Amino acid sequence: MFPHVIKELRLKNNFTQQEIAHQIGITRPAYTAYELGKREPDFRTLQALADLFGVTTDFLLGRTSQITYSSDYQRTLVDAAHDSSLDEDDLKEILSFIAYIKSKAIKKKTID
Repeated sequence: MFPHVIKELRLKNNFTQQEIAHQIGITRPAYTAYELGKREPDFRTLQALADLFGVTTDFLLGRTSQITYSSDYQRTLVDAAHDSSLDEDDLKEILSFIAYIKSKAIKKKTID
């Protein structure tokens, strides 16, 4: 169930495996293994995937079949991915900005 769910979410959100792996801090082969059902993620990775897709971990694990977004902000990001007025370059720019903000947050945590 989990492999199918993450693959469907990835495709629905127009992400490559490389983009997902980069966003959650793992290698592309590791992510590919999750989609193929050859490996299972640890708790940190599971939460990172849920945060990235804006869904609950219960949804990722198949404990609920109804998609449940974890926040309005994340729902907005998912909606942006399906906005026909945004082209692929716009979406890549959004992802780059998210990665930049995440790296700033990580740096801030290490300083604090």
